[in-house]
Parts: sequence; structure tokens; C-alpha cells
Amino acid sequence: MANRGEWFTEKVKEYCSVRFETSTNNAQISREVKKAFNLEEIDVETIRAMVSKFRIKIGKREGHQIKRLFFDIETSPMVGWFWRTGKQYVDARQIQKHKKIICISYKWQY
Repeated sequence: MANRGEWFTEKVKEYCSVRFETSTNNAQISREVKKAFNLEEIDVETIRAMVSKFRIKIGKREGHQIKRLFFDIETSPMVGWFWRTGKQYVDARQIQKHKKIICISYKWQY
């Protein structure tokens, strides 16, 4: 399994792509991949070699940066009748005034 690179799945590639945006250290990313994906049977040098090849491969593509959308939704509080505070189940019939969306903000990264 380690020799054929079957461990280098789409999830590992996605993880590496995100880390490439903030780090140029392939050795550090390789150690993180080994820990995050529980790849104890594979040595760090093998992982580093695959990470380096992948960085070169996606570096040649134009527009390889990941598109990220950040958003924030502000809502009003709900108003209702409750017998006590703390953890409890609140039935929909106890709610007098439902929450409303006040504002939605969004921004694309870059």
C-alpha cells in the first residue's frame, strides 16, 4: 500500500492544498499529514516526496487557489414562555415570536 501511494487520497490532497496556501514547508506538512491521517506505517520521507510532487503539479495549473466564501448571518432572538432556564426541550407552541434574519454578510477570499 505504501509503495503505490494508495494512501494519497483525495482527502489528503485537499488537506495539502489548503496547507500550501499558508506554508512552504513540505516537511512540516508531511508530518501533519502523517499525524492527521494516521499513516504510521509510512515514513515521513515518502509522504514528503508525494507532497512535493503534488505541490509542483498543482503549482503549474492556473488559478489553483481554493475559493473560500466567508459568511455571517445575524438573527433576532426568539421570544416565548418557558417554565425554567437551563437545558430543556422547548416546544414550538411555547414560542411567541420566532427569530428573524436581520442581516447576511458575505465575502469571497482574495
